[in-house]
Amino acid sequence: MDMVSVIIPSYNRDIFVARAIYSVLLQDFEPLEIIVVDDGSTDYSHHVYKMFEGSIKVFYHEINQGASAARNTGIKNSKGEYIGFLDCDDYWLPNKLSLQMEYMLKHNSFVSQTQEYWIRHGKFVNPNKKNKKMGGNIFEISLKRSYISPSCVVIKRDVLEKIGYFRTDLKVAEDYELWLRLTSCYPIELIDRPLVVREMSHRMHLSSPQEGIEFWRIMGLVLFLRDSHLPQSLHTKALRELAFKCRVYGLGAGKRGKGITARLFLAMAERIKGHLGEDI
Repeated sequence: MDMVSVIIPSYNRDIFVARAIYSVLLQDFEPLEIIVVDDGSTDYSHHVYKMFEGSIKVFYHEINQGASAARNTGIKNSKGEYIGFLDCDDYWLPNKLSLQMEYMLKHNSFVSQTQEYWIRHGKFVNPNKKNKKMGGNIFEISLKRSYISPSCVVIKRDVLEKIGYFRTDLKVAEDYELWLRLTSCYPIELIDRPLVVREMSHRMHLSSPQEGIEFWRIMGLVLFLRDSHLPQSLHTKALRELAFKCRVYGLGAGKRGKGITARLFLAMAERIKGHLGEDI
């Protein structure tokens, strides 16, 4: 069944992207297409792509635009009814797509994800409890942090068209805001098996280096709240989480000697709590 477009964004990962591509080609469920979006690489990635000529489609960004822009380019140029994402550092086990699609087709699912293995310094390790993937209605816990990994997800195209693509104005934690949009509208089906392998020793954001992940989560949550139309109860919980994040970030900034930043974020927290009629 030709129905899944696999999108692999890549930036200066010539050593790893070949492994990612091979892992898709070795799937026992053949995807409709494999789309690699090269996000302005300056290494030997283009030589790697030539090895797979005829098996993959490659789209190039002339300059580095970040992971979100790369994924969006892939989505816009894909044809599948379902979209699967695979970060170039990661790879799939051979039965990942078949088990996921079998489940989704049987249950008419909109979106699903799997568990994952981690590799650290050449050894397989299981993610700790807080990094386990979650299923069900997970919007409230997703306010804290992301419980979804792009490489674990398969999502129906029309869902992405409804909720929108990845934001391109967030440098770090760029998927956090999209998962909030997703989980506020849809339950996440969980295939509770590790079918993705993530190389943690060499993790590198496809976008800019991390500049304080919690800062970018705050920015993502602000943008989400600005644009979303949540039921009042969920809106209130999201505002509480925003106030909490601002307070924690402000206190941390104060300890680092960044007085102006500290006062700004602590004032934001106080203002939000005042709006909610709650004490800080």
